[in-house]
Amino acid sequence: MVIKEDGSLWGWGRNEHGQVANITEDYWGTPRLVDRIEAPTKIMDGVTAVAAGSLYTLAIKTDGSLWAWGRNYFGQLGDGTTTDRPEPVKIMDGVKAVSTGGSHTMAIKTDGSLWAWGSNYYGELGNGKQGDRTIVNDKSADSHTPVKIMDGVASVSARGFNSAAIKTDGTLWTWGNNSAGQIGNGKGGFSSGGNNEPNPVKVMDGVASVLTGGTTRAVKTDGSFWVWGANTGGQFGDGKGGDGVSRNTPLKIMDGVAFVNDFAVIKTDGSLINWGIGYLGNGTYNREDINHSHVQVAGRFAAAVRGDSGDSSGRYITYAIASDGSLWGWGYNLDYTGGSERVETTTPKFIMDGVKLPGAAPADPLDAPSEWAIPVINAAIEIGYLTPALQGGYQKNITRGEFCALAVSLIETLTGQTMEVGTRTFADDGGDLNIRKMAHLTIINGYNDTTFGTNDPISRQDVAMILDRIARREQALNKELFEADVTFTDMHLVTSENTAAAIRKMSYSSPRIMAGDASGTFRPLDNISRQETISTLNKLCQWYFG
Repeated sequence: MVIKEDGSLWGWGRNEHGQVANITEDYWGTPRLVDRIEAPTKIMDGVTAVAAGSLYTLAIKTDGSLWAWGRNYFGQLGDGTTTDRPEPVKIMDGVKAVSTGGSHTMAIKTDGSLWAWGSNYYGELGNGKQGDRTIVNDKSADSHTPVKIMDGVASVSARGFNSAAIKTDGTLWTWGNNSAGQIGNGKGGFSSGGNNEPNPVKVMDGVASVLTGGTTRAVKTDGSFWVWGANTGGQFGDGKGGDGVSRNTPLKIMDGVAFVNDFAVIKTDGSLINWGIGYLGNGTYNREDINHSHVQVAGRFAAAVRGDSGDSSGRYITYAIASDGSLWGWGYNLDYTGGSERVETTTPKFIMDGVKLPGAAPADPLDAPSEWAIPVINAAIEIGYLTPALQGGYQKNITRGEFCALAVSLIETLTGQTMEVGTRTFADDGGDLNIRKMAHLTIINGYNDTTFGTNDPISRQDVAMILDRIARREQALNKELFEADVTFTDMHLVTSENTAAAIRKMSYSSPRIMAGDASGTFRPLDNISRQETISTLNKLCQWYFG
């Protein structure tokens, strides 16, 4: 499945459950699904993201609605049934990301909450349940409708019988099957027989992207590439392979990585490097032994995916999106035409143009920054605190939890020190370390002793108060914000004198960290967008170094 630049979704390949499209042919007078679609076929328009699982597909449309079709034996479509759907059915609204496993699905809603459904035999849903291992393919723990797992999630990966999520604070959490140590918590592995983890387990900090499965692969925010789990086929790319070299803790492989997939990475310069048995895109097929060395494919690429060839041969096929949006493929069965002959393609072959690049301009206009905010955002990225996990949704109102994530990232970038996680917690903080770091320094308060309002929009007056507390925390630098008699016509709306003082400081600072509008109002009770928040934090940074 690929999305073109115009938002149209195209698919091809196996189709016995309608996982590509509801195309039928007359077979002995009885209409039936076409088992295989041999050429790219348009499925629908207005698509921003797609995930192809094992014989089923989910797609997010521009309005945030999530649609599913294909195999549904384990309820992996999420429509409350176990009936296959050759036509797309709507599952839920307000979705920004989706990932599919072997027979389970994970989705992130726009409020950062993570939802799961489908097979749960190995605890891959992450809701604390798992199937009865004494019963083959026990389905008692499966869920046919979405179940909420956690809040504060930036990205997710579902694959095989495993799931992994990166929270907005950059922490990586994994759960599900642990037969090869792929959870990464020092447990499991072939020698121990494995220990499934039906609850999310924290593995590491500072993670930008993850790909889970029998082998887990992660790229940290510094571009370093880490792996753990199964390595029986040389999956690690560490020059080793075979039984006995799998790991149940993370192992660093290389630096300078921007994208990762099976047996392949794309480095920050766009070069694609792959390894292992099979077709490596360099004109040969490694038939006999696992190729432990790294092989670079000619060209510059943005993303790549490797999968089986769609038959019983056990051979692989790779698709890669070049930096110009063209789609290329190499491997076994790339040119399958329905006959008995299979075609081997050992070097990249052109498939189509106009494919949407990962991270390309989002279809949701509120995800893209306003024109005035583009240099502001670029400056925040250059400073170093606006990490990939904190980007996007620039014109949308920022939540209290998301504000904490940005503020902590800025403080730690400025000071070069990791903030301490204290003991103070809130019932609704979802284990968010950023909220607990801010609470430990009394930079934030909740609505009361028990709730913080993690997913509620933050007001401009609350932002002013928090920025004032951050600034006072840095007075050891002999820097101080001074209060002046700045008059706004709506200051009577401010909830306390301390908050009013903070607003006056923010409005009098040099540079002016926060300002009112042309009509002379501050709008203290209004919500604030992510791009406005980044602008205020940039100005706080200028004050810090000024």
